[in-house]
Amino acid sequence: MMLDLFKKSILIILSIFLLLHISACDLVKYNDFGNIASNRTNDNPVVDLTVWLWPGSGLEDMIREYDLQNPNVNISMIILPYIDVHNNLQTAFAAGYGAPDISLVEVSYFERFKEFDKSFYDLTLFGGQTLKDQYLDWKWQQATNTEGFLFGLPTDIGPVAMLYNRTLFKEAGLPTDRKLVAEQIRTWDDLFEVGEKLKEHHIYMVDNIYILYRMILGQGEQQYFEKGTNQLIIDTNPTVKKAWEYAVNAKKLGYSRGTPQYWDPEWGERLRENEFAITFATSWMLSSIEKSFHSSSEINVSNVGEWDVTYLPEGGGNWGGSFLTMPKEGKHPRESYKLIEHLTSPDSQLRVFTKDKNFPSSSLLYDHPIILETKLHYFNNAPVGEIFVDSAKHLKPVYEGPNQHIVTKIIDNALIEVDTTNTPPEEIWSEAMRLIKNQLNND
Repeated sequence: MMLDLFKKSILIILSIFLLLHISACDLVKYNDFGNIASNRTNDNPVVDLTVWLWPGSGLEDMIREYDLQNPNVNISMIILPYIDVHNNLQTAFAAGYGAPDISLVEVSYFERFKEFDKSFYDLTLFGGQTLKDQYLDWKWQQATNTEGFLFGLPTDIGPVAMLYNRTLFKEAGLPTDRKLVAEQIRTWDDLFEVGEKLKEHHIYMVDNIYILYRMILGQGEQQYFEKGTNQLIIDTNPTVKKAWEYAVNAKKLGYSRGTPQYWDPEWGERLRENEFAITFATSWMLSSIEKSFHSSSEINVSNVGEWDVTYLPEGGGNWGGSFLTMPKEGKHPRESYKLIEHLTSPDSQLRVFTKDKNFPSSSLLYDHPIILETKLHYFNNAPVGEIFVDSAKHLKPVYEGPNQHIVTKIIDNALIEVDTTNTPPEEIWSEAMRLIKNQLNND
């Protein structure tokens, strides 16, 4: 009895903490859409909706427009760090209080939240199943469970391409034309042959082994957990073994520059200084990289066109993608559904791609001229729209288990240690396996 009271007390404390934390985020709470009170009508009561997002979703402007165009809906956006959106949502579900009307959920957390099916609205209740044909089959599968419960509507996916530095390739006597580069680097072994030629000219092949590992891992249909059983298979999955071995060998052979990950400012500095010849990026990452060049005080006009884009070795790969969900605590599900249906429509996804390059999950757009004709000036006018469409069409569904984020964090840290220290990789792997099993047992 005392234990039950203790648990209830903890949940109450967590709930209070969540509310206080969100209240402290007023600086990123967007519900000031101008003086729109006069647009509200008294014929129908005003419905208040709260939406949780993280930066970079590309949805903010359309939500503001929707608020202005629908006088009887008052929308508050709360923009939180990526990890806080997911942690706060889980805390709210555990406490039974504090969830928003709508929340963005990233794919690596999605299987975990499927365990909270009683905490979400099934979107088939609002006709969501009629939208199935708009999406890639595997993306729709991710959005549902085996009983057909529809947890959310897909926003975007993350097809990946290879970036290469034309200047460094030329120095190493390698082809610089993107079609020739794709022909020369068809497999990961081909990539390492190129890496050896680059090394002969004192050029690092890749920025870090983390990105190499993620690309190879993303080409498997299973990663850390077995679909259907959720059994941990990290130490038996051949895709994981392949990705780890290529990453470790890249370090051993001296192919890795050992930079921080993409979102660290130092990574951008190393890119601008041409300190490595190859990296990999999703559509939205390319756009972000291009913007970082334009905003950098170190930008040199002569650098434009040094980097180019071509296809990933051994077929397509996916990194990321999200869904808009409706926690059941929301009191206005029909209004919430209308909003997320609008935000995930093909027209809206096209707008997001045009502005932020988040790649659409709606396959209806893959023949659209705006996408197919998209080129990025900084990357030698590479036809990135065409490249990402081809990649998206060849993607395989990747299962990410309910504890994917736990394993991912540990493996990411292990890869950083391999890349930046002289600790034997075998020791690092063993320690990572120990940490993973301990954390999963305590979760």
